[in-house]
Amino acid sequence: MTATRRDTDAMRALRGLEDGRSSVRLRAALAAGTAPDPRFVGKLVERCASEPEFFVRDMLTWALTRHPVALTLPELLREVRSERARARSQALHTLSKIGDRRAWPAITWALLSDADDEVARSAWRATVVLVPDGEKSALATMLAKQLGRGGQETRLSLSQALVALGDVIVPALCAAATASGPHVRAHALATQRLLRDPDAGFESAVEEAKRVVALAGARGRTMRTVLIGEVSRRSGVSARMLRHYESLGLVRPSGRTGSGYREYSAEDIRRIFHIESLRSLGLSLREIGRALDDPGFTASALVDDLIRQTSDRIAAETELLRRLRRIRSAEPAGWEDVLRVVALLQALGSKSADARQRAALSSGDEVPVPVEALVEAVLGETEPNVAGALRWALARAGDGGTALLAEGLGSPAAAVRERAVRSLAEMPGDEAAARLRGALADPEFAVRAIAALALGARGAADAVPMLIDMIVVGRNDTDAADALGALATDTATADRIATALADRLAHDITEAPARGRLTQALADIPGATATRALGELSHDGDRAVALTAAYLLWLREAR
Repeated sequence: MTATRRDTDAMRALRGLEDGRSSVRLRAALAAGTAPDPRFVGKLVERCASEPEFFVRDMLTWALTRHPVALTLPELLREVRSERARARSQALHTLSKIGDRRAWPAITWALLSDADDEVARSAWRATVVLVPDGEKSALATMLAKQLGRGGQETRLSLSQALVALGDVIVPALCAAATASGPHVRAHALATQRLLRDPDAGFESAVEEAKRVVALAGARGRTMRTVLIGEVSRRSGVSARMLRHYESLGLVRPSGRTGSGYREYSAEDIRRIFHIESLRSLGLSLREIGRALDDPGFTASALVDDLIRQTSDRIAAETELLRRLRRIRSAEPAGWEDVLRVVALLQALGSKSADARQRAALSSGDEVPVPVEALVEAVLGETEPNVAGALRWALARAGDGGTALLAEGLGSPAAAVRERAVRSLAEMPGDEAAARLRGALADPEFAVRAIAALALGARGAADAVPMLIDMIVVGRNDTDAADALGALATDTATADRIATALADRLAHDITEAPARGRLTQALADIPGATATRALGELSHDGDRAVALTAAYLLWLREAR
C-alpha cells in the first residue's frame, strides 16, 4: 500500500469516528485498530469520552490496545483526571485492557471512591489488573471500604474485583463482616462466599448473607440468639460440624434453652464465619484455635508455612498429572504396558547417561513412549550421545513432536532453543520446515546456523542469507558453502547466490579471511554470474583472493 493510500485511509477513518451513524463509527474504530497509526491515538481517546454506544466504545478500546503503549498511556493518564465521568470511566477501562503497570500510580483513592458508580467500577477493574503483588493487601483494605455501596450491579463488580485479588482479602472481609452497617456486613459475607466458591451465584450469596446478618441480631432489632439448626441452615456449616467445633472448644454456644437446645449469639455466629474463613486458607482446626485464641500466635509464620506446603502439594500433583497423561497417551492395552511405560519414563529421567540412552534407543519397540516425555528429555539433555538417541527416537515417534519442539524455540534459554532446532532439523514434513524458517530470526547465532543448514539440506532458499553469514563469520563455513552449492540447482537460484556472495565480497568491512572464504564458496556455484565474479576477483588487490579466484577459473575451464 502506498503512502498516499495509507493517508487516505487514515483520513477516512478519522472522519468516520465523527459520523452520526454508530455503524460507521464502529467500522472506523475497527479500521483504526486494524491499521494502527499514531495519528489515531488522540482522536480515539477523545471519542471514547463522548461515545454513547457501548459496542462502539468497546471497539475504540480495542483499537487503542493495538497502538504502542508509549503513545496511548500518556493520553489515557490525562483522561483519568478529566472532569467528565465517561472520559474517566472509559480511560480506566482501556488501561485495564492494556495492563501496563506503569499506570498503577494513577489509580487514586478519589477514583476508587468516585461518586459516579461507572467510574468507580472501572477503577476497581483496572486496579486489580495493575496492582503490584506487594500492594495487594493494602488495596484490599481500600476496596473493602466501598462494601455496601450502590445497587446489585455495583456490588457485584466490587466483589469480583476483591475476589480477583485472592486470599489477601480475607482479613479485610473479616473486619467488614463485623461492621455496624448491615449492608456492609451482608456484602462482605457474600464476597467471602464467592471467594470460597467462585461458582456460587452472587444473588444467592447476597440473600444468604442478608439472612445471616439478620440472624446475628444486627443493631439489636432481631432475635438475640438462634438454635443450632437455624445456624447450620443459614451458615452452610452442618450441625454435626458445629458440634465438632464445640467439642474442640472452637465455638461454645452462649446458652441452652429450657429443653437443652444450643443457642448461638451474634458473637458466636461471627466466630463461626471467622473459622470458615481460616479453613478456606487451608488451616487445620488446631491452627485455627491457636489463631483465634492465642495472643502470641504468629500469623505470618503460619501463612508462610501454608504457602510452602501448598506450593509443594501443587508441584507434586502437577507432576503426577503429567505422568498420568503421558501414560494415557501411550494407549496401554493392560497393566504390563503401563508398567513398561512407567519404567521407560523413569529411565529417561535417570541420572545415568547410559540408562537414558538405552531408554531412548528402546523406545517404541514394545510400547510407544509419550511424545511429550521425549520432547522434555531432548530439550533438557546435555550429553551429546544421549541427545542424538533422543532426537532419533523423537523423529520416529510420529506426529505431535513438532508443535511441542516449537514451544522450546520460545524458551529464554539459548541452549534449550538450540536443542529444539537440532531436533526439528531431523523431523520430516512441512511443519518442521516452517518452524526452522522461524528459527532463522533467533537472536542466537548458533540457533540460526543450525536452522539454515537444515533448511539448505531441504532445498529452501530462505537459508541463503544466513549461510553466507556463516561463511563470513567462519563458523561451519565449509558446511554452509556445501549447502549453497546444493541449493544452486537451477540457473536463477545459482545466479542469486553468486550475486549475494559477490555483494558481500564488495563490502569494505569484510575482512581478508572472510573474503577468502567467500571466494572459495563461489567454486560450487555454477553459471555465468559466478564465473564473471571469479574473473573480477582474479584481479583483486588481495593476492590470496586473486590467486584463489584464478585457480577456480582454471578449474572451471578445465571441466
